[in-house]
Amino acid sequence: MDDQQLERISIATGLVASLAVGVPVLIEQVLGDGLFVGDHPMWWWTAYLVHLAVLLGFDLAPGLAPRLDERVMLGVQVVAGLVVFGLSAQFGFSSVLLVISAASAAYVLSARGAGLVVVFQTAVVFVLLVVLGMGWADVVLPTLVYGSFQAFAMLVVIGQRREADARERLAEVNADLQAATALLAANSRNEERLRIARELHDLVGHQLTALALNLEVASHRRGADQQAAVERARGMAKDLLQDVRAAVGELRHPLPSLRSAIDAVVAQVPHPRVHVEVDEDLAVDGDRATAVVRCVQEILTNAVRHSGADNLWLRISQDGSGGLEVDARDDGCGAARIVAGNGLTGMRERLSQLGGQLDYASTPDAGFHVAARLPAVTAP
Repeated sequence: MDDQQLERISIATGLVASLAVGVPVLIEQVLGDGLFVGDHPMWWWTAYLVHLAVLLGFDLAPGLAPRLDERVMLGVQVVAGLVVFGLSAQFGFSSVLLVISAASAAYVLSARGAGLVVVFQTAVVFVLLVVLGMGWADVVLPTLVYGSFQAFAMLVVIGQRREADARERLAEVNADLQAATALLAANSRNEERLRIARELHDLVGHQLTALALNLEVASHRRGADQQAAVERARGMAKDLLQDVRAAVGELRHPLPSLRSAIDAVVAQVPHPRVHVEVDEDLAVDGDRATAVVRCVQEILTNAVRHSGADNLWLRISQDGSGGLEVDARDDGCGAARIVAGNGLTGMRERLSQLGGQLDYASTPDAGFHVAARLPAVTAP
């Protein structure tokens, strides 16, 4: 079960708890004398339904209304819950809405902000009970009980969020490690190929020169001297053939592809589902491979953290001029306005150092699109 599913289950649990408040009140109002809602049933039901609507909005807003500010929604929920409690303080179950608001605050705000919400709600409960003229025993004990329930719900959600953040950071670090390992293997193989190329140049060049000289000498000699020169040339040709075969044998090991590095990064992301397409026989040098892998990492990180997407399509291709193109799009909620953070800024800077460029776009309900391009490597 991923973190998004767990969060939705938590919201569903809060919905059930909220209905556990409304359903008994509805039954009592229809079949009984309606005392649970006090003297203002219309205000009670209005506040209750607003509280319930905001709770549903926390689950549906990213897809239906991405422009809504969750902090504003939380403020409305807190006020609605306090109104419900104030109108039916004698109905103990109404305090459940305050617990739900405390849990919502832990999702929306920082730990300190959520704590302030709990303190505020508890203080308002204390004041309301005093205003209603209850005795100190009926004020202090319920206030402590309601406050402790709110604090417990808040701390549970905070613990859950911290655990999810820790898993996310661990996944990112693991993805970085996997990508670095793949790139290191590719760079090591490149260095090995260069070493073999130098050896071929030095060894084969020297032996071919010596072979040519021996054959030249043999062409000017006769009899036993000529035969001896030919035998030396034959031996050198055999040694040269063995050296070439050994070098070719080393070169038969394929160079790790860019696809393997991308797959290593993608494998660390359980959600969203990533659909990868990489052109066959893509020729990428070390610096450009590093830039592409880092861009892919940042695209995945943004999709996990901000998009709410279920799918991410990633294509890496090479155009007719030899330039590299990275195209990514998701089916997330999108955004009306994009604020470039450290990730997008770092991607642009990394690409610019290699002469490349970065473009991105997004609209509400249309996902996020990233297009990166690196020019072809020019011969020195």
